[in-house]
Amino acid sequence: MTPDPELDAASEWSDLLSAAAEEPSFVALGRLARRARRLVRSVGGPPAARPLRLAILSGGSTELLVGPLELLLRVRGIEATIQGAAPGNWVAELLDPGSSLSQARPDQIVLVPTEDDLPPIEASHLVGPAANEQATTQARAFWRPLEDFHGRCGTEFVVTNLIWTRPRPMGSLGATCTDDPLSRVRRFNLALADTRPDFVNLFDLEALAARVGYENFRDPRFWNTAKQICAPAAVPALARGLAAVLAATQGLSKKVCVVDLDDTLWGGVIGDDGVEGIRLHEGDAVGEAFRHFQRYLKGLADRGVLLAVCSKNEADVAKRPFEKHPGCILELDDFVGFQANWQPKSDNLWALARQLNLGLDSFVFVDDNPAEREEVRQALPQVRVPELPDDPSGFADCLASSGYFEVVRLTDDDTRRAAQYRGRQQAERLRDASRDLATYLDSLAMRTVVAPWRDVDLQRIVQLTAKTNQFNLTGRRLTLDEAKAMAASPQWVTLSFSLADRFTDHGLVSAVFARVTKDALVVEGWVMSCRVFRRRIEDLVFSCLDRGADTRGLPFLVGRYRDTGRNGLVKSLYPDAGFESCDPSDGEERFRRAVQPSVPALPFEVVIDDD
Repeated sequence: MTPDPELDAASEWSDLLSAAAEEPSFVALGRLARRARRLVRSVGGPPAARPLRLAILSGGSTELLVGPLELLLRVRGIEATIQGAAPGNWVAELLDPGSSLSQARPDQIVLVPTEDDLPPIEASHLVGPAANEQATTQARAFWRPLEDFHGRCGTEFVVTNLIWTRPRPMGSLGATCTDDPLSRVRRFNLALADTRPDFVNLFDLEALAARVGYENFRDPRFWNTAKQICAPAAVPALARGLAAVLAATQGLSKKVCVVDLDDTLWGGVIGDDGVEGIRLHEGDAVGEAFRHFQRYLKGLADRGVLLAVCSKNEADVAKRPFEKHPGCILELDDFVGFQANWQPKSDNLWALARQLNLGLDSFVFVDDNPAEREEVRQALPQVRVPELPDDPSGFADCLASSGYFEVVRLTDDDTRRAAQYRGRQQAERLRDASRDLATYLDSLAMRTVVAPWRDVDLQRIVQLTAKTNQFNLTGRRLTLDEAKAMAASPQWVTLSFSLADRFTDHGLVSAVFARVTKDALVVEGWVMSCRVFRRRIEDLVFSCLDRGADTRGLPFLVGRYRDTGRNGLVKSLYPDAGFESCDPSDGEERFRRAVQPSVPALPFEVVIDDD
């Protein structure tokens, strides 16, 4: 049989990216990065990677960072073209309209300021509010070159805050002195966070350097000889952290954390040791380690990460610690899925993906057993599987440092996500008990609010365009500035759709943006949360688009569909709604139908909020 070159290339990329995901050393990561570049030259980049034009700026040298960052972005599904820059005056580079950076107009810029970028003391010996006010003034001045560049090029930024690794003349007394450089860095970092523009995402370099160790992070020998922004040994941690934040800006953070139970959430085996015998007690060193890990998982759940269980256990036995053990931090209600049986764990992960209606590439699987981890890696390479340490004291740090759940924005919908999924599961049980779809939808007592895009909703709308893959007609991701401009322009029709039913408030679940042309309203983008598939929201969207076109005297609706490799679910959406194919071009299908002003009967109350 003749080998399939595409399959061979995909397999080689899978092996390489899996090795890069296992947190290799600087030397090993460099070796993998060189291998990746050879692979790009011979067979091209990894399949289904999202392109990103990226530049890195710093007063120091970022040469050692470029290759590892490029590779670790590939691990997260991003094919980045990275433009480096020589160490120098990054302020001038941003302000000069004729600079190579301005001509390149990258999608994102990573800016890594150094100690030399700490603003000078304008007035010494300030105390209290005056020192904070000076830091705020300096932070606003720091942002001005970025604002200028963003205004010209539309580029977004990831900016690291500052660290101070040089000796402090005042020693520990500096903690009480406003002129101490470390005290000034701390105030300046807080001011950066408080004054950050919307187009900037902060990377907490201060926290990363503290975790790695300041002496390990910055080596004065490398700074003095080559202006390297960090020591070689710290490059993997910095590259991983930046890759995680950049992936989050692209909507590529993971959504589901699936955990084993025995020796993962508690010490011991619940089926053998019973509730009283497992180690989860306060005051017990091993129990405290597992409680610490549970507390971290609880924090993830509270800000929108979905938790699920995948354990080889009897289901009723597996649930007992959550119901009866006083040391258990997590509760059953914290989980949106609970697979406890004796099937292979890869099978149960498939079951959870179907239950939650999410792709397996949204999943992270956490298990203390190396054999179970390897089974999942082999069977489901799209699932991320951290290599947990032997000591449970390191579980939380391992998962946190992976960056899989990095987030750059939080919305109200994020904090309600677990409750929304539980409500969806209750609705599905009702569906299974209903005699037909119409009866089921009527029984949900749904209420939908339709509104133009409002400032208060824009963060959620941008998040939807970034993170939605299945119901996403064109794959277009919006920035906050783009969304603001569309919402304010008469050349665009922008609509949002929020849904509540008898079980839960799903929040803002769909957004559509359509361009006004001389004879048609052209749908340039449409996304919808997987939580509300098959609720007939799409019929309401079409009705609202018809209304928008009709009021503007436009005779046609035009819809675009671009295959992203992950949105096959909606490939036939337009034909199924009576649209006919027209003018396909450039890997894109286009569909058109005449406007239909009549309003269909829908199984929910519709509220039009034009305010």
